[in-house]
Amino acid sequence: MRYPEPSSSQEGTAAEVRGVLELDGECLYVALDEVGERYPVVWPAGTRWDADNQAVVTSRGESMAIGDEIYGGGGYLYVEDVERIAGSQASALAAKCVDNTYGEIAVVNNADTAIGPAES
Repeated sequence: MRYPEPSSSQEGTAAEVRGVLELDGECLYVALDEVGERYPVVWPAGTRWDADNQAVVTSRGESMAIGDEIYGGGGYLYVEDVERIAGSQASALAAKCVDNTYGEIAVVNNADTAIGPAES
């Protein structure tokens, strides 16, 4: 799931989107072990999936593989909000993948610098 077009501004929400990348079937999650929850993710426009390496690749070319710790800015929205920002296909996938207590989706700010590998 990703935004269909790049944003013309660098504005976004100020929450942290962080955790470990996890793949379960067609669903890609950011998992927070300390709270025992995982969240499907809406990625910035230009982000792509590299199936050969099982990794998310940002528009800047940064690779984040399954099992990697990631960190970025964004927020948490509900399935019904996903259609408004990312379209009906993303909303349908979000509804299929959401399985956390809160019914929330992690939404990364739509900027090419909004998320990347967590610094050690």
